[in-house]
Amino acid sequence: MSALGKSTRKIIESDALTDIKAIQENRIECSTISSPENAKEFVKIVFSTPVPADKSYFGQSASDKEASASSSTTITTPLHIALIVGAGKLQGRSKFDEALPKWLTLCLREISYKDDRDIVGEPGTFKYMHDTGKNEKVIVVYPLITPLPETKTEEEHEEEETDDSPEWKCLSVESEEIFTKMVEAKTPLWTLKKRLIGIIENTLATFSKAEEKLVKLEELNGEEKKIYDNLNVENLKKKISILHKLMSDQVETGHITPAEKNQLIANIQSKIDGAEASDPEKLKQLTSRKAKLQSLELVPGLTLQTLKREQELFKLWKKQIKIKMLEEKAGAKHIRSGNVTPDEVKEILSKEEVEATISQILVENRFWYETDEEWKSRIEENRKRILSIKPTAAKKSAAGNKPAPAPASKPGASASSSDGFKTVSGTKSNKGNTSSSSSKGNSGNKFSALF
Repeated sequence: MSALGKSTRKIIESDALTDIKAIQENRIECSTISSPENAKEFVKIVFSTPVPADKSYFGQSASDKEASASSSTTITTPLHIALIVGAGKLQGRSKFDEALPKWLTLCLREISYKDDRDIVGEPGTFKYMHDTGKNEKVIVVYPLITPLPETKTEEEHEEEETDDSPEWKCLSVESEEIFTKMVEAKTPLWTLKKRLIGIIENTLATFSKAEEKLVKLEELNGEEKKIYDNLNVENLKKKISILHKLMSDQVETGHITPAEKNQLIANIQSKIDGAEASDPEKLKQLTSRKAKLQSLELVPGLTLQTLKREQELFKLWKKQIKIKMLEEKAGAKHIRSGNVTPDEVKEILSKEEVEATISQILVENRFWYETDEEWKSRIEENRKRILSIKPTAAKKSAAGNKPAPAPASKPGASASSSDGFKTVSGTKSNKGNTSSSSSKGNSGNKFSALF
């Protein structure tokens, strides 16, 4: 911010956007903004964060404030900040860059502010005007406002969690068929299913604790009451059986990642180390399972699947690469260097918008219970895959969100759901008979004892 000057720095350092008195008295002279880059940095810092709703209006004087406090009438002068961007010859015209109004209005539009001269005081708008009285050119900005949070009851908070939480969706759905499809789509990897089992087991423990408290006539807390009133123990246990069956099928057909395979082998080795020498039969079984796992052939590319909005991602990632090249072309002086055309300057200024759109799409592609590290690693794998596809092939591949090409696997080993996620074999063939496959499958599957 060194190039922005003392007046600008003073506004920012004093946190003027949350200090009503400072805003009321401050008119920011922008003569120290000498480049589009400075303008973008200034607008981002000063206007990108919305003003809290309780500070979005202010009284015109101390007497007005006292009158407002003692009556039901509230004085509502809209919050605004005047940016001085030009002046007459006698007032210091030479201090201001002629392009300054254009730079600032362009940057305001970049963060979704609108040029609206008809609506005075509408948050998120600005207007460019000539103050004839002071012989100044001014951009009046009405900052965005963060709405006051609604006061919600405990029941409303619980209802909101019921609607949006992945955990609660898995816990509360009663249909075994819907649960199975949900798991296949949102937790396609073996590790993610394992984490979901842990969540269900913790929920069962909370249910048992709630029952004990009720027997003792003790009051339940909010979480215990929600679980006790809305969930069914037998249904939760059945979901664990379904997950065990799906996980066993994944191991048997090689639909696990190399890291998951190594973890399973390590788990069996731990059991072998802890087994008693007096039980040779158990040692034999464990050793046999370890050997089968070690020789198991894995289906490659499980983390590579067509992403949602993949064609759009392809274009955005290509544009991101181009912007980086343009920034390198512009050099140290950036967009004022003269090495880039006006159209290329616009592309460079669109960098933040491109990155924000990419981030939004990638969030839509995140699996449930996936760690940040796992998510970023999987996205990077798919980014390399997508960028390696020729434009025509990328368009064809992305149409309809069809799964990305993967090496051939064993017949019947896997299928793909309509949203592009891989699903495990066995669940499709047993559709409509989930209960029986879940309860009986574990006894017959040679890998069922791993879980």
